[in-house]
Amino acid sequence: MGKQGVPLIRSCKIDVMTARAQKAGTSSLKAMLEQHPSINSHIPLECDYFAQDSDDWDAYYHAHFGSDAMSKVTLGKLAHLAQSPWYLTKLYEHNSRASRRCVEGPFV
Repeated sequence: MGKQGVPLIRSCKIDVMTARAQKAGTSSLKAMLEQHPSINSHIPLECDYFAQDSDDWDAYYHAHFGSDAMSKVTLGKLAHLAQSPWYLTKLYEHNSRASRRCVEGPFV
């Protein structure tokens, strides 16, 4: 709840993004984290929005994430995100408050 009892409305933006090299355990980590009832993640294996030349996040979100995400932490995973400054810049512009984590793996 916000000030004076007004409910806080969450945006549909990525809150936490996991990134690392391919085959470093990011898929296993995503699978484990998305089992938590307070975490919502994308249905495809990768959240490749940040690797695309598109600015239509709302359309991407509704096509790739579950419908009940407004009350949850939104998790994204793109294994090769950290390899490109352009991807990281796009993530920062998307949500400058998003937590970016580099995953050290493997987690299997």
